[in-house]
This record gives sequence, C-alpha cells and structure tokens, in this order.
Amino acid sequence: MKIALKRPSPELVDKCLLSSWGFLSLCGLITVPFFLFVAHFFLQLRDLKEVNGRIQSLQRNALHKEAQLKKDEKVLEQIKHANHNYLQKTLESMVFLGSERQKWQAFSQQMEPGHPMKEKVSFLYQGNNKLQFVQTDLRKSKFFQETEENQTQPVEMSEEDLKELLCFIEGAQIHPHHPKEDAPQMILKTFELEKHTFLSEADKTFNVKMQLIKREAPTKL
Repeated sequence: MKIALKRPSPELVDKCLLSSWGFLSLCGLITVPFFLFVAHFFLQLRDLKEVNGRIQSLQRNALHKEAQLKKDEKVLEQIKHANHNYLQKTLESMVFLGSERQKWQAFSQQMEPGHPMKEKVSFLYQGNNKLQFVQTDLRKSKFFQETEENQTQPVEMSEEDLKELLCFIEGAQIHPHHPKEDAPQMILKTFELEKHTFLSEADKTFNVKMQLIKREAPTKL
C-alpha cells in the first residue's frame, strides 16, 4: 500500500510563516512594555539613590555647621570672660621644678664647688627659670583681638610641670590638673620640647620654648 504525500502548497507555507512571525511579533509587543517598565524602574531607583545621597550630605553639612556654631559660641563666651592679665597672672607666675630643687640641693651639698649640680641649683633658686612672654603682633576684629606672644627664653620643667602648663594653655583637664575659668583662647603656634636626663630617668626634665596666639575680648581705648 502506498501513501502519497502531497507537497504543501506555497500559499499554505506562507500562511504558516506569517502565523509564526505574527506570534513572535505579538510576543515582542507584549514584552516591550515590560522591559520598558523595568528600565524605567531602575532609572527611578538610581535617581532615588542620588536624591537620598544628596539629602544625607545636606544633613551631614547641617550637623557640622551646627556643631561649628556651638563651638564658635563657646569660644566667644570664653573670650568674653577672659582675663587680660592671664599670661602674667597664671603662666608667668608658675614655679617649676619645686620638688626637684629640694632633692637636687641635698645632692649638690655633697659635690665640690664648681660642680654643674651646684650651678643648676643656684640658677633655680635665683628665680630665673620662669616663663616670660613678649607681645609681637596685635590684630583686632569686631568680636575679639588676637595677639602673638613669644617666649623670651627656654624654661626647664618637670613632666608634671609640663602637664599643668599645657592644661592652662589648652583649657583641657590633664589629671590631676584643671584648666582656669578665666583663660583666653590660646593656640600653640610653635612648641619646642627638649628632654634632659640628669641623675636618672626618674629625674628627667624638659626644656620648653613656644609661641602662643592669644584671643580675648577687644580692649577699650
């Protein structure tokens, strides 16, 4: 038995092809809006992230400005109540190496005349190991005046003396020392520190020389 296969007519083939392309075209038409929606969603998400980043940046800037404003207000309040004679009253009246002098004097009594220890003790008891400042520049604004204060000669001090001095200058507590309430705002412009070991490491001292910028309320003429 023979089965005869009929070749499809060209019209039927064209119809089938058209139907396939039509189906694909229909699928394409259906998926295009979806892809457009997805693309639009990611673009919106990117824009949202950028906006969120800008908002966070503005918030950080606002917090920074608020903190800076509070800091400036605190400084201006400090300057307003500062003692104009603070350097003379507090820093230049400091006595350094108080406890060391007694120990070194007892030790120097065992030394021969002319020994460096005797000269050191003599120098300390003469009272020349003191801070002295000379004002070099004066600048004035509406809210404060600023002066540069240069230390005239190096001063020798102990580690505890150094802590107390920095406490009085920087206005920060350095245990067991406390800052002064009537201090102006002071900034260390230069600070030279040289360590010396005299009898032992426990007897180390420091030679200190510095320049300060001092800010306080404008003086009335």
